[in-house]
Amino acid sequence: MTDDTAPKTTLREDLAELMKAPRELWIVYAATFFEYLGIYSFLSTLKFWLSTDHGMSDANAGWWASTFSSLLTAFVFVVGPLTDSVGVRTMLVGSFALAAITRLGMSLAVG
Repeated sequence: MTDDTAPKTTLREDLAELMKAPRELWIVYAATFFEYLGIYSFLSTLKFWLSTDHGMSDANAGWWASTFSSLLTAFVFVVGPLTDSVGVRTMLVGSFALAAITRLGMSLAVG
């Protein structure tokens, strides 16, 4: 069943409306873009880092990379409602701080 009561708009009209969106929405979009860029870059190199720098076998490194990816997906489902309750700004600041701490920890890890 289709909803014929919704107004029909063109792509141009939709994009023009999106350009009028608040600055905060664009900040969230930019943060999300860079977050996913960082995650996918990290996931594509994680198994190589584990095998070369930490001496894991390819199978073991792949297992840890897939476990990390699965946990990351589960974490996204938990953080969504939490973001709704504490606010986007608080979660972004907290997320970036935690990401910086974990990256520092990875750089100090002995292999």
